[in-house]
Amino acid sequence: YPGRKEPEPILLSTKRVKHLLGVEFSTEQILATLTSLGFKCQLTSSASEFQVIAPYWRSDIHLEVDLIEEVARTVGYDKIPMTMLSCPLPRQDSEPSLDLKKKIGQILIGYGFQEIITYSLTSRQMLEKVLTEPCSLDPAPLRVANPMTTDQEYLRTGLRGNLLTALVANRRHEDGAISLFELGKVYIARNSDLPSEPEVLCGLLSSIGLEKSWPGGSEPFNFFDGKGLLESLLAQLDVTPSFEEATDEGLRPGAQVAIVVAGNKVGVVGELHPKVAEAFEISGPVYLFEVNLTALLPHTIGHKYFKPIQRFPVVVRDIALVVGVEVTHQQVVDIVKGFPLVEKVTLFDVYTGEQVPAGKKSLAYRLTFQSPTHTLTDEEANRVQQQILNTLSGELRASLRA
Repeated sequence: YPGRKEPEPILLSTKRVKHLLGVEFSTEQILATLTSLGFKCQLTSSASEFQVIAPYWRSDIHLEVDLIEEVARTVGYDKIPMTMLSCPLPRQDSEPSLDLKKKIGQILIGYGFQEIITYSLTSRQMLEKVLTEPCSLDPAPLRVANPMTTDQEYLRTGLRGNLLTALVANRRHEDGAISLFELGKVYIARNSDLPSEPEVLCGLLSSIGLEKSWPGGSEPFNFFDGKGLLESLLAQLDVTPSFEEATDEGLRPGAQVAIVVAGNKVGVVGELHPKVAEAFEISGPVYLFEVNLTALLPHTIGHKYFKPIQRFPVVVRDIALVVGVEVTHQQVVDIVKGFPLVEKVTLFDVYTGEQVPAGKKSLAYRLTFQSPTHTLTDEEANRVQQQILNTLSGELRASLRA
């Protein structure tokens, strides 16, 4: 024990008592109340102020507000009259980041996920386990000045390690489908400044066998389940993402994509790298997604616009394009959607094999044309389709598959 500490006097004002409690107590009443509780009170030069010293057994008394609470408690809260507010309560604006986290949590739970909450403190070993090259911790994690244990020595820079640890623990009890997510802050060091603390969503999908339909038939999760889930989640947030090639060190090369919103990378989705899975002793594929909610938040706030249900029928055309293997689906979609009357672009087949030249692949699309003002004719649809094909040929060297 540090030993007995002499209490310091606290200045108490009768005006402050009235301000906080809304009722006026006389100086004599306040003095009598505090004295009966063992407090030593001494008037100052001002008649409305006096110094109070708390007894040694009341180590919880430190501030003026603590003394005012003692007065109210002893006199009796029932003695304080009820009055109507002098003005209406001010409007309480919600916190956008909290609303976003709550909505995302509800959506993912509706998808069958379970939320976990883990400590913000972790070990350096855990931070290195989620990387294929442990020495690549950049920026360096923030170390706690006086850690309680070596397992809680650093502030976490991501949520993956905790999620994978929870997955391993759950796998010991269940070998079926496991879907977990966490919403929380991570801590990124910055030179000569306080660390940034972005809000992050991280989730994973793992299954040995998942029944995808009521007739039965178990299939494990795959990469497109994770990507489709992210697209569905963002659609419910009124966000339209695009996807680009990613190079996340903790994910398998060629089985990952970056999530892009309005030209900004806000996250990544992909299959866990085999080396990371081995470090955690995880068997089978695990699909992981991560979204920076702080970066995503501005794109979820804004006015919503509505348009009437279309009155005129659609014209549907199927085309099969032969393109180089390096051409991505997103490149094709970006070009096609730039043309008027194109309502929807759907990729329904990808083929590589003997029927296409080496170094090429076939992408089959269903194009939906629609006009908001009139019924489209075949000539109009043919004209737009030919313009699309000409542009694809010029920019991507695409040709119609015979």
